[in-house]
Amino acid sequence: MKAFGIYKGKRYYITNENSSITLTKDHIESIYRFLEIKNNNKLISSDKLISHSLLKTLKKYSIGKLTESNAIIAMAEITAEQIGILRLKAYDLEELIEKIYEQYNEIIINTDFKDYMKTLKDKLTKINKLNFDKELRAIIIDSKFLILYDEAISLSDDFAKTFRRFIALVFPKTFIANIFISLIRANKGI
Repeated sequence: MKAFGIYKGKRYYITNENSSITLTKDHIESIYRFLEIKNNNKLISSDKLISHSLLKTLKKYSIGKLTESNAIIAMAEITAEQIGILRLKAYDLEELIEKIYEQYNEIIINTDFKDYMKTLKDKLTKINKLNFDKELRAIIIDSKFLILYDEAISLSDDFAKTFRRFIALVFPKTFIANIFISLIRANKGI
């Protein structure tokens, strides 16, 4: 069905690619601000690495050229995969987005998730900055939980920036999933 163009998507089976979610220039600029990446031609090497990692991941999930529509589908598929939504079912894109939002709401009210976030925040404040990469990777690597994009992690600004950039670089699918959930929430007025 995908070969005949009936289904869209790379990993999931999307029957209709129309979505109420849009990815505007303002959204992209807010992502750059969140990561403290200057959106200009003079990116520093770490900014280039982060941008490359995120775009490479989106392109891997995109069919053809990465357009706004393809990016929304790719982000939806990445998010669905990250939170464990059944793959072998045909979804209308809006239906998949709603399923993502329902699953997200189930995750955040789960006591395991709340305990995980509390433990994560406690550990993050105690990480040795010299071994940041190694220690953070050990904390997060086995986790299936999302690191919430819009959660205020009460850390110093520099530390929060380093944390966000690390997640975007090392766990681009997790970062993209969180961005997509923030787009869903913004679209719902939350």
